[in-house]
Amino acid sequence: MKMKRTQCINRSAIYTGIALALAASPQFLLAQSRDIEEVIVTAQKREQAVLDVPQAISVVSTEEIENMGATDLSQIQSTIPSLTIDPSTNGNNDQAVIRNISVDNANGLPVVGRFVDEANVNTDRSGWGITFPLLDLERIEVLKGPQGTLYGESAIGGAIKYITKNPSLSGESDFFVEANSNSVDGGGNGNRILVAGNLPLNSDTIGVRVMGLSETTPGWVDSSF
Repeated sequence: MKMKRTQCINRSAIYTGIALALAASPQFLLAQSRDIEEVIVTAQKREQAVLDVPQAISVVSTEEIENMGATDLSQIQSTIPSLTIDPSTNGNNDQAVIRNISVDNANGLPVVGRFVDEANVNTDRSGWGITFPLLDLERIEVLKGPQGTLYGESAIGGAIKYITKNPSLSGESDFFVEANSNSVDGGGNGNRILVAGNLPLNSDTIGVRVMGLSETTPGWVDSSF
């Protein structure tokens, strides 16, 4: 009886050790993470799972943007490691800084590329890529480190990609409307109205999605004139 009890204990210990080893294996953990959610990005100009991209990248989904109520990149910078928005004095030329690599002040050339899908929205000393409205987006990808090979000389510090939502090919139409207002003490009132949706087309190959935005911002700088 003692021998049988010892064999049972040993077998139990072996099975427990195998289970622990399996649970700790990278393949098991990777399979579990992919079962939960697989994030697709286009950091290398093609669709890939974010775990398959051999570089540092942060992704912010549209759900996260909506939950935070963010309207531009500066409002979500705290959720993206290594990204800082350097504000300007007039609010029009804010600059993105990734890993402390900032703009060349002598020439005014951006060092962090800004793209809407694959369209470059970088201009000399322009903050448009920072104040780009976070509307009707699928996600935001922030690529860290030099990206010159794929994104050109204006991305030696990194790249920020705004990925818009794709049109639906189901032939069904869906629209949503968002409206809000705000005010600044002594600066007046502002409002923001967004309309976006898919147009109904009986086609399996062509889809059209439209988005319109009207925004009025209250004043926030005192005029000396």
